[in-house]
Amino acid sequence: MPLRLLLLASMLAFAAIGTAGAAQDDPTPAPVTVEEDVDSPVGEIIPKPNSGTAPDDPGDRGGPLQLFVLALIVAFVALAVARIRAAGRKKAAAQP
Repeated sequence: MPLRLLLLASMLAFAAIGTAGAAQDDPTPAPVTVEEDVDSPVGEIIPKPNSGTAPDDPGDRGGPLQLFVLALIVAFVALAVARIRAAGRKKAAAQP
């Protein structure tokens, strides 16, 4: 019971802080400034293929660490799907 009261009190405190902060916000939006990048020509939002640079550091975009993280994500999703399918087959086999 004390854990529930602590949770409720913290939720109420965060809600009160959030509404007080929202009430003090200025309703007028800030002016938007557009800064042009000197290296990229205007009108080319998407870079051309093979116009970038090769990764120098393993953590750079397209580097081996990024590809390793992608492989881990794919492996964990495949493992989860396999375990769910196995549990479903096991449950289906147990039913008469």
